Amino acid sequence: MAVLALLVAGGVVWAQRSDGNGLSDRACWGTVDSRILRDAAPQAGAWKVAESTDRWGDPTCTVRKGDWTVDVTVMKTPLRTHLWWQRGAVSLGGRLPGMVKPGTERTDGWLFLAPCGDRMVNANVPSAGADDRASVDLAARLMLAVGDARVGECGGRTPFPAAHLAELDPRPHDAGQNACGIVGLPAPLDGDGEQLSRLGGIDIGDAVSRCAIVDREDAAGADVFGPGLLSVTVIHNRQVVDALSPTGVRATVTGSRNTPLVLTDEDLRYDRDAVTEVVCGTDSRFVHVFASGTDADYAQAKRATLTTVAELLGCG
Repeated sequence: MAVLALLVAGGVVWAQRSDGNGLSDRACWGTVDSRILRDAAPQAGAWKVAESTDRWGDPTCTVRKGDWTVDVTVMKTPLRTHLWWQRGAVSLGGRLPGMVKPGTERTDGWLFLAPCGDRMVNANVPSAGADDRASVDLAARLMLAVGDARVGECGGRTPFPAAHLAELDPRPHDAGQNACGIVGLPAPLDGDGEQLSRLGGIDIGDAVSRCAIVDREDAAGADVFGPGLLSVTVIHNRQVVDALSPTGVRATVTGSRNTPLVLTDEDLRYDRDAVTEVVCGTDSRFVHVFASGTDADYAQAKRATLTTVAELLGCG
């Protein structure tokens, strides 16, 4: 296998020749270990790899084997995407600023490349039928592999764990009381686990975390990865908010030690595509809350969520 590096517009584009089977040892700009693709793809069909740019000028790599297709794109931000908070259902966890969303046909994911300033990796892969974990794992591996290489080109240190370490579980679990660790939710969202399921969890130590509550009947279907009855997204870095949201921060609430968080009616309004910033001392998090029900139910859910985040930061 021969490898050729070309300097293009100040960056490096890796062009690799295949080994005769249509798939080189490292595909997509020389970043993805071909074993990741071979393990996921069907046996039948010939490999086809195309590296190009999409209509927005973003580098895109498409890998095909028969009807099986994966796409990886290095996107420019800000995206300013309506309903950006529905672009992910499963957080990558830890210090990885990204999420994956399984679907009935395709699984989609994003990973923000902070050292590159305005770049994000998007992966779109086939769903794996009933095995959502397999498609989530594939999307994560592709994003981490491409993300590592791109960050290196931006001059940053490789910030991500090796792609083979990705262990993501997209399956819902019984909710129980104080679902998502949030105390004070409206009664329809704070059940005893008999009717509700929980997906994910809130962890203020993560770059991005998400917790959703869904009806048990939806937990076995495609709706499990939708907004559900409650969806809370907590983001650590303002850069990630600015990369995704068309409206950014709508409100800022500030807590203090040993004092309950004071929230106004304006603070408890629905943020739509914006977020509310929760500040505690020198620390802060950016929070988006979706909740079904009446306006009063939403205000109660948002109050409970913001109060919980403030307490996790050490205020309230």
